[in-house]
Amino acid sequence: TTKHKGHIAKVMFLAANARPRIDPDTGAMWDGKIGIWPFAAQVPAVRTSVNRLAGTLEWKSINVKAAVYQQFMVEKFLPAVLEKWPRGSVRSTVIRIQQDNAPVHSAAADQAIVAKAKEMGLTIRPYYQPANSPDTNIQYLAFFASLQADIRKVQKKTMGDLIKAVEECY
Repeated sequence: TTKHKGHIAKVMFLAANARPRIDPDTGAMWDGKIGIWPFAAQVPAVRTSVNRLAGTLEWKSINVKAAVYQQFMVEKFLPAVLEKWPRGSVRSTVIRIQQDNAPVHSAAADQAIVAKAKEMGLTIRPYYQPANSPDTNIQYLAFFASLQADIRKVQKKTMGDLIKAVEECY
């Protein structure tokens, strides 16, 4: 609950999922979850309020621009792919990144991500979701709908609570 609709905590996340598959090395089923990362940072509070002292760490949203998106992809997404993707197929598979048509998914940022992935031994191809076509994106139809339903059950008062709830539900 909030005092006013302007005080609702909002955070954007970068979510990475793949099709579940069998790991060829172990024969175990991999769930396809790569990771979820908030576009937010903990910063010290500037002044004292009734809720906290000055200097207390609090969560603040980060504006998602092309440079920030590229940084998240290179520093968070690519290492997570190397860590979690089934070992037998990570270097022999072309990994398709399906993105919406947001302005931050520019060709320049995509080329930098592809180049960095190539340095790491990964083959990545960015693809864009067709405009006004949520039918082609299983993330919107299934994953985010179920995630949002789970999060509604959790009590959230701060942005930190929201981030923690999303990560636990994921």
